[in-house]
Amino acid sequence: MTPAAAWQSAQGLGEERARDVHGAVRAALAIQAQDTRSSRLGVRARSEGLTAQDVVEACSAERSVVRTWAMRGTLHMVCAEDVRWMTALTGPVTEARDARRRAQLGLGAALCERILEAMPGILADRGPLVRAELMEALIARGLRIDPSGQAPAHVVLLAAARGIACRGPDRPDEEPTYVRLDDWIAPGRAPERDAALAELARRFSRAYGPADARDLAYWSGLPAADARRAWSLADAPAASAAADAPTPTRLLPAFDGHLLGHRDRTPLVPPAHAGKLTSGSWILPSVLARGRVAATWKPIRTRGRLRVVVSPFARLPPGSIAGLRDEAADLGRFLGLAADLEIAEG
Repeated sequence: MTPAAAWQSAQGLGEERARDVHGAVRAALAIQAQDTRSSRLGVRARSEGLTAQDVVEACSAERSVVRTWAMRGTLHMVCAEDVRWMTALTGPVTEARDARRRAQLGLGAALCERILEAMPGILADRGPLVRAELMEALIARGLRIDPSGQAPAHVVLLAAARGIACRGPDRPDEEPTYVRLDDWIAPGRAPERDAALAELARRFSRAYGPADARDLAYWSGLPAADARRAWSLADAPAASAAADAPTPTRLLPAFDGHLLGHRDRTPLVPPAHAGKLTSGSWILPSVLARGRVAATWKPIRTRGRLRVVVSPFARLPPGSIAGLRDEAADLGRFLGLAADLEIAEG
């Protein structure tokens, strides 16, 4: 089996997929969620029979998965039982990394501690709150925060890194809210650091293997020394993908974590096409065909229908058109729209 095929199987993107949101997220270890709609599509690609509303319910009502800032200081959707140990590992790295920027925004260390001391009570009494409402409440307590710039985003990120807050239910217009973590999921303590490191390495290997400690550091944002220790504590876990696992065609959303788990993506994305996969800082929606990224795609909604427009890098692999039709139809089902496939000419 090629590395790309093994990676697809490990990510839950093969023939056998999850039947619920929690299972899809657990298969991926975490799903990037800085773009809400894309994160839902990441669940769809790793599951069968779910709808976008099922993902909303899992995040906002069931709370089986939680959105918070974890790996690389980026918003992710993670299983509820994983939140505390993940943020215990990644939070201090994020907090230290952004200290200088917080100071530039007027958020000195002493002020930040006062903010973090006030926030749990505000969220417990008044949450869920959108960011502007949370900042208004903090400012009303005499805490000097400039609400017009980047300071509010850094305040929320810091609170998540400390395990104080997380994303709550989205408002009907998709505006995110924030809640007190201990009110959102059952209170608990993170395991000892070495136990958490070992768990991270084991779970990463299952979701991204074959991989090594350098890949773990790249994906998690942890220092290389921590990643190496995690790998050694987990006894150099091996990939669990079956040798004959199939590689069905899949439509992946923007920012999909499948593209971010390895320092060297050459087995997944041919170097000649790597530049076509990004637009500025945006990682475009992509097409997996025979385990490799073969195209980008975009959804276009018109008159109650969905057009799935695929832009191949080169000639698509034999048999992939049928798979793309199936994926486009399933995407439409997931979103509650009739869907059509269109292959753009190069």
